[in-house]
Order: sequence, then structure tokens, then C-alpha cells
Amino acid sequence: MNHFIKHTGGLVLAIAGAFSFGVIALQQGESINAIWIVIATICEEVSVIA
Repeated sequence: MNHFIKHTGGLVLAIAGAFSFGVIALQQGESINAIWIVIATICEEVSVIA
């Protein structure tokens, strides 16, 4: 159960980070393209592993 909670917390953190990157990009007039998706995926993998 503890393993599940740890990964769920990491996933929530990764989603919040990806959302934050997206909001920043859109507010600066940039479009969400492949590099943003790659950055979000890397952040998610790093937070789930940690």
C-alpha cells in the first residue's frame, strides 16, 4: 500500500508540474508543442522514480 501511495503522490506532482509548464508557455504566447510534452514526460518519470 505504501508503494502505491508513493507513486500516486509522484504522479500528482508530475501532473501539476506539467500543467504549470503549460500555463507558463501559454501566458507567454507560446504554443504547446512536442518539446513541452517531452519535458512533462521526463518530469513525470523523474518524480515517479524518486
